[in-house]
Amino acid sequence: MADNPNPDIDITPVTEGPAPDPASRRSTGRNIGRWILMLSVPLLLATLGIYYWIASDRYASTDNAYVQQDIVSISPEVGGRIVQVAVEENQQVAAGDLLFSIDPAPFELTVAQSNARIAAAQVEVQNLRTDYQVSGVDIEVARQDIAFAQSNYQRQAALMAKGFTTRARLDAAQHEVDLARARLKSAQADVVAARSRLSTGSAAPGENPDVAEARAARDQALLDLERTRVVAPVAGRVAQSTRLQIGQMMVSGLPALSIVDDKNSWVEANFKETDLARMKVGQKAKSPSTLIRSWNSTAVSIASVRAPDRNSPSCRPRMPMPTG
Repeated sequence: MADNPNPDIDITPVTEGPAPDPASRRSTGRNIGRWILMLSVPLLLATLGIYYWIASDRYASTDNAYVQQDIVSISPEVGGRIVQVAVEENQQVAAGDLLFSIDPAPFELTVAQSNARIAAAQVEVQNLRTDYQVSGVDIEVARQDIAFAQSNYQRQAALMAKGFTTRARLDAAQHEVDLARARLKSAQADVVAARSRLSTGSAAPGENPDVAEARAARDQALLDLERTRVVAPVAGRVAQSTRLQIGQMMVSGLPALSIVDDKNSWVEANFKETDLARMKVGQKAKSPSTLIRSWNSTAVSIASVRAPDRNSPSCRPRMPMPTG
């Protein structure tokens, strides 16, 4: 070739080949993406499976859980007619607040009767003291009668020895001595009886038993009168108060209404039997809720109970709810 300065070297002119097809380039990208997708899906599933296995082994969860609260049933301790209802349904009350009242008139009469019995017992004690004093006087009189009867008998005996009296008079004098001695014994017995009625027992030292009994009856009457005002034993919200109506007769011990203690709430969760192995009191628990905010708590008790609808026990951890 005329243009080749070096005839020993062949120079072949370089010619550009055809440009790569864009469709082929996209096909290659799709293949790579397909392979990445095919590998990532099993890898993701395996990762999720491993995480679930680890999480399920460390944590137990259930949606069979309920919020529990202490419910105090209120029953009157005395029966009678309702004259006042001081609360409404769902009303917040404090401990000691009046709930309803029962007619106090019959119990006020019982208190008055008890006071009268105390007065009567005190009068009886005074009479016993007077009898005791009189019995002491009777003893002294009986002793004087004995001395006089013995003196008369001795005179009659001396006259009988001289023949100046009759046997009948001597016997009459002896009879008077015997009667005086009998009156002394009777007076002494009366003193003992009066002292016994005035004595006190070890259960109520210094007070006559009849008076003590009357006072106890009066205390019971006052207690029943106080119980006509039914008050809340705990703070909380009133429930079932619509059952109370003015004029309604209440029976002692019959539930009238309830108070829900909203300051002491807890969650009772029912777990499977297989979750019991590593569950202990004091472990932390989380209770999510769609109605109220979630909170963290601590299991305070665990009880294995017989489930009502199956033969396997269920674990019921009790976890207190925050009050704030």
